[in-house]
Parts: sequence; C-alpha cells; structure tokens
Amino acid sequence: MDNDQSLPPGEPPPEERGSVGPFTMEEYELVEDVLEALASSEESFSVYVNVIVEKLNRILRFHALALDMPELGTAMGAASTEENSRSHIFKEIMFSSPHDFELRLPGRTIFGKALIDLEISFWGFLSFAIERAFDHTRVGLTFLKSVEKHLSARVYNRMTAELLISVSTNVHIDRSTREKAVFYLARLWEDTTIQAMRNFAPLMESIWNARKEAKVVMGTMMGIQEMFDMQIHGATHYFLDFFAEHADDDEVRGAFREFLFGATYEELAGKDRERRKKGVVSTSGVDLEAIGLSKGPDTTMRERALGIYRFFTKRKLEAQARLIANAPGPKRTAEELLLVYFIENNL
Repeated sequence: MDNDQSLPPGEPPPEERGSVGPFTMEEYELVEDVLEALASSEESFSVYVNVIVEKLNRILRFHALALDMPELGTAMGAASTEENSRSHIFKEIMFSSPHDFELRLPGRTIFGKALIDLEISFWGFLSFAIERAFDHTRVGLTFLKSVEKHLSARVYNRMTAELLISVSTNVHIDRSTREKAVFYLARLWEDTTIQAMRNFAPLMESIWNARKEAKVVMGTMMGIQEMFDMQIHGATHYFLDFFAEHADDDEVRGAFREFLFGATYEELAGKDRERRKKGVVSTSGVDLEAIGLSKGPDTTMRERALGIYRFFTKRKLEAQARLIANAPGPKRTAEELLLVYFIENNL
C-alpha cells in the first residue's frame, strides 16, 4: 500500500474517548479485524483492502475538517450574552426562508451531513467486500451481522437529519417545535465523534427493527396484527403510545398505514375497495421487494439496510407531492409525525 492509503499513524485516542474519528472503538476494531482477515486470506483481496483503507482515511480526514469548521449558534441555552446573541442570529438566519434552508446550514452541519453519506458508502462497501471474499462462511456471516448494524445506524442518522430538516421547514408546524428541530439539527454533529443522535435515532431504530420482522397480513386493513407483531419484536412504546393517542387523526392513520403495510396511500385505497368487496385482502399487488422490505434468502444484509432508506424516501417524496398538489392522503411520513411528538414531549 502507498503512503496515502496507510492506516492513520499513532495509537488510537485514549479509551475514555471511546472513538477513532467518527468511529466508536467497537466499529474501528471491527474494520481492523476485517482488514486483517482479508489480508491473511490465501486468495488475493488486495484491491478490497486498498479501497477500504482509502475510504477509511478519507473519512478520518473529512471528520477532522468538520471539527475545524466554526459553528454559529451551537451553544444552545448558554448563559453568556455573546453565545445567546449567536443563537439569536442563527435562528433568524434559519427561519428567513424555508426554500433555501439547507444552504443556510452552519458549516460543520453541512460537513457532518456529507460525512454520514461517506460513512454509509464505507460500510456499504465493507459489506460488499465481505460478501465477495467470504461468501456464506461462518466468519463472513459474523462480520456481515456486525457491519449491517453499523450501516443501519448510519442510515437512521441520515433519516433523522432529513426528518429534522422537514420539520424545520414545515410552516404548518408550530414555530417553537420548528425552533427545537433547528437547534437539534445544529447540535447533531457538535459532538467530537459526530454521533449525536442519542435519543431519536435509537428510538426510530427500534421501530424499524420491529417493522422489518413484523409480518404483513393486511386482512381487515386495520393494522392491528402488524402493530401487535411490532410490539412483540421490540418496537418502543412511544410508537404505540403515539398511535393510540392519535388513532382518530386521518393524517396519522394514513401515514401509519403506509408504514405498516409497506404500500402507498393510493395503493391502499385500492386494497380498501377490495376489502369492501371480499371482507379481507391479501398482500398481492404490493411490491415489498421494490421497497426493500423483502426478507428472502437472496436478499443481502446490505440491501435490507439500504431498503429501509428507499422505503422511507419513497413515502417522503409522495407525501411532499400530495402536499404540493393538495391531494388526498398523508402529507407527512409516520416518522416525521413521530419526531414532532418526540420533540414536543421532550422525550
């Protein structure tokens, strides 16, 4: 390997920091183990090793640049006049127009958002290399299980950032909630490990883990079976509490039906007509494969993790289209509704 692709010099940071750049010690040690296994294999996997190391070093350099970026108004709730003034300036800039919101994000936040994409690319390639090099061996499957966990975490982080932007720019949401979303967005990468989704991302992860395991039945289209399955598979009680409190709200019911059944509002309207004719419905005509929710034997762990994001993006874009066209159906995703609930209740 050439000098540009060598691993970072020196010892990892002190254990009390528990991180190497944006990677936790657990993540960094996993990468080292994969590299060691690839390098010691009887077959030549030098190409994979070189690309992994190159991507790793690029992320570490990018992380260092992110930490060097000056941050406007990050000392939220600080007592000093100067820091409070910075927060006030930050708030005024962010709320001047919802249409160029992302262009006004502080520098470190912009870097942090890009860093998450680099990390998703990194963990995705690591998964690809393991699949190619170790196939379905015990070592390979062990590595893949760990890599999927970290890849999924980055996907949840990216979704959380997108949700915060959606809440921040939605003029129909209470301004105080939008302000909290803006400040939370600004703080996401203030932490030196750029792992600051400490509350909502794990909450969303529990919901999505349960969603991946829950069986889609449809049946009477009430979602009771699916909700029960999600509870069995560990969905946070906040999800169930929120739905119970807002079960009579058409917006909430429509968004959660999309989430539970893996289908759009329009597709579910067709299923409703089928239910009225037959009493019950089947999953036929709902393409779970296309939205990444397939759990078949040929679906890679990487694709299952990325499928979460595809399904989320599909529903988000369709909700935005309904909002613009003032068309029937939910104008926000279930995750965005849950995030507003999360913020308003200081969970």
